[in-house]
Amino acid sequence: MRSTFTAMTVVLLSGLAATAAPAAQKAEAAATPAAQSDLCPGNLSNGARKPLIDLKAAVDAKDAAAYATAHAAARAAAKKPDDRCILAQLELSNAANASNFTAASAAVDALQASGVANTSRLTTIINNIGKNQYNGKDYAGATQSFEKAIKLAPNDPENYMLLAETKTKMGQSAAALGYYQKAAELGKAGGAKLSEDYLKRAVAVSYQSKSPQTADLARQWVAAYPTSKNWRDAIKVYADQSGIAPSELLDLWRLQRATKSLAGEGDYARYALSATNKGLGGEAKAVLEEGFASNSISRSSSVISSLYKQASANLAGDRASLGPAATKALAGTAVKPLMTTADALYGYGDYAKAAELYRAAATKPGADVPLANLRLGAALTMAGDKAGAKAALEAVTGPKAEQAKFWLVYLTQRP
Repeated sequence: MRSTFTAMTVVLLSGLAATAAPAAQKAEAAATPAAQSDLCPGNLSNGARKPLIDLKAAVDAKDAAAYATAHAAARAAAKKPDDRCILAQLELSNAANASNFTAASAAVDALQASGVANTSRLTTIINNIGKNQYNGKDYAGATQSFEKAIKLAPNDPENYMLLAETKTKMGQSAAALGYYQKAAELGKAGGAKLSEDYLKRAVAVSYQSKSPQTADLARQWVAAYPTSKNWRDAIKVYADQSGIAPSELLDLWRLQRATKSLAGEGDYARYALSATNKGLGGEAKAVLEEGFASNSISRSSSVISSLYKQASANLAGDRASLGPAATKALAGTAVKPLMTTADALYGYGDYAKAAELYRAAATKPGADVPLANLRLGAALTMAGDKAGAKAALEAVTGPKAEQAKFWLVYLTQRP
């Protein structure tokens, strides 16, 4: 069964697809003489100096006929590595003047072959050529350029991300995902934060290709850019792809509440309904009242009004009864009283007491230990016990482990 998050996820992904790719932004000219002043050493041989000076004059004048003549002479005279580097540099400038990126790529190969070109500058030039090829929809050419840039700078995440963008345009989602993931890993290892647009598109491509990497990419997204909107969208993408039944969404609703990412009548109504259906009227009532206070929902809505009335029914004495219920549950051996009482206590905001019961439930025969640990970790997170929460969440195994990892990201963001 698909979750109730589906419609919102479609909206999210259509929005991501419309975002302008950084690789498609206007790139600077692939090369100019001024920009390349530190590209090659200047130790020219005596025999090559004048032919190369003549070639530069032809390039600067943008005189095609003079360039052809001077180029032939310079090629014949350039014997040493420094000579060949300057020759290739001028070939690159001439190609840039004509916006000929095929010729520019050939000049880059010649620069590399000289063995003396500045690697950092050369990488930047190749990167810019690739961007221009991308802009011109020459995705095969852009692929070759970004692959060259990666060989020169294998630890630069931007080149992997640009290659991922290009592969996405070519419809090669599996390859794109590998490059997105590599870029994210390099960025994290180097302490650099990838752009939010890149991470959004990585999540979108992963989701659309039904990749198991989606949850991990979504977590990287909210870890780097933890806005309420991003948390909401990341949780919904994960829930939709995971196919979690609406009746099993309580823990994700609680995460949305914690991250302040509930938005609009739909979110509040579904959360309240989920809680009420589990007998957690106190939690449903509290969530709706938070929505009223933030003006996210209106009491005049017939749907909200009905849910609030339903949640508020039979709550008299409910909170007071939980103390004795907790004592009885802790003295017994059954799992269900511990979990139901803990859930109710959590809903009322008594996170420390809820954690005590969840912890006890995890030790009982027949317990759903991953669920008990997930809710224990959530309760301890909300109670401010970071060390305890981390231990509990890291102990979650099986399908619930993915949800626990989202809680772990949020745990690092709490004051």
